[in-house]
Amino acid sequence: MGKEERKIMYKSESRKRIISLDITRFLAIFLVILTHASDNSYQYTVLDSITAISPKQRFFALTLHILGRSGVPLFLFLSGYLLLDRDYERNGSIITFWKKHLLPLILTCSIWGLIYYIYGIIIDKNPFSLSRLITELIFYKQYEGSQFWYIPMILGMYLFIPIVGILLKHLDSKIKEILFIISFLYIFIPPMMNPILKALQVSFNLQTIIDLSFSGNAYGLLILMGYFAKRKYQKVKIWKWFIITISCFLFLLWEENLCFTHGVPYDLWYNNIFLAIMCFSIFKQLLKIKIVKFSNAFTWTSRNSFGIFLVHNIFIKYLSEHVLTIIYWRKFFVLFIVGSFCSIIFVFLIGLNKQAARLFLYKK
Repeated sequence: MGKEERKIMYKSESRKRIISLDITRFLAIFLVILTHASDNSYQYTVLDSITAISPKQRFFALTLHILGRSGVPLFLFLSGYLLLDRDYERNGSIITFWKKHLLPLILTCSIWGLIYYIYGIIIDKNPFSLSRLITELIFYKQYEGSQFWYIPMILGMYLFIPIVGILLKHLDSKIKEILFIISFLYIFIPPMMNPILKALQVSFNLQTIIDLSFSGNAYGLLILMGYFAKRKYQKVKIWKWFIITISCFLFLLWEENLCFTHGVPYDLWYNNIFLAIMCFSIFKQLLKIKIVKFSNAFTWTSRNSFGIFLVHNIFIKYLSEHVLTIIYWRKFFVLFIVGSFCSIIFVFLIGLNKQAARLFLYKK
């Protein structure tokens, strides 16, 4: 295929894409890189790492923490937005979905699991263990890379998305809302409240005793939020979503600062109700975008976001542990900029070969 033919094909494919979704994925992948760069610059699980720095530095560190934790919810919203309202009732459509999405994902993740395992042996001097390697490759143990907690979660979600999609198609809208609200409140409120109660030295701990694991827990509900984003709240003005975003951000900033200043290290996670609402409001604002400059850059990054996700932590980990001696904000900027740049270059070079892109980047 000649250069002009490839250019025409790329332009034709770009016209079929929804730019708002490409921008969302673009933002999400850089937020994921941001969270790993900040996690390697500030230890949010260690109290002194945050309390020992100046108030300005603490504000910067906690802001990074909140923004970085917004990446994964945006990715999960996209999954729900794009995958849950498809027609899975046609004969063979579920098997087709698994073949097209799940099996290639398993193959690509297994390859990268092996790459990270070899990295651990060569660079980190980890001992070789055949049993460990096998259990990682068949998903009985987490891969070596810190970002790989995401892989078994998304594999499980993709396994059941067609079934959930069929169920949603036939459920009354009120039933959907009731089930979602009950699950959402019970799953997302305790992780938000308990650190505050602990910081205020209140001898009370919220603990849900209802087993809601059948709902998919926090990650499943985040995917459902993407489905609802496509079907509901279309008439809400963008300025209202902006106010919700800022309000939730300020609350999270207050919560984190309260916890650290009262001796409670708080590693914000994706099951915090205000983080989920903040990310949902950001997603709704992004969906309003129709036209943007440099659309090809957003589209390219969006199409290669999973490949960037898979490789970026190698660069960040190596720089953090074996190269850099600087700390805090200087370290963060180097990790974020260099990690992003190296990941993009790597993915670009691998993408020059179509077969390699399919295997290593989960690129169709």
